[in-house]
Amino acid sequence: MDAISGSGNLRDAVKVLIEAGKQTIGAPSVSFRAESLALALMRFLKSEVNATDLEQWCEALEGNDAIEYEEGHQQVISSILFEVSSPDINGPLTLEKCIEMLAKLKEASR
Repeated sequence: MDAISGSGNLRDAVKVLIEAGKQTIGAPSVSFRAESLALALMRFLKSEVNATDLEQWCEALEGNDAIEYEEGHQQVISSILFEVSSPDINGPLTLEKCIEMLAKLKEASR
């Protein structure tokens, strides 16, 4: 599913993810990889995507029944998706926070 790769148009991906979540029956059908999250965060650092689009993409991924998180990375993925998708709770996404999130992903991959 290209919508979870982090490389495409995040606004379009949100629509696809929401629809996929509505249609899921049974076990998740797609695995979301830590590297896809890292790619999307890097795109934010490079100003290729804005904070709002990234927030909405993360929100569409978080808790989506059609998606399971990469084995061994569930906790870090879940934590970062929540942090990005909840700026009202966690504050706005900044470059500094994004760099910290990328460091957490890198550490979890060791």
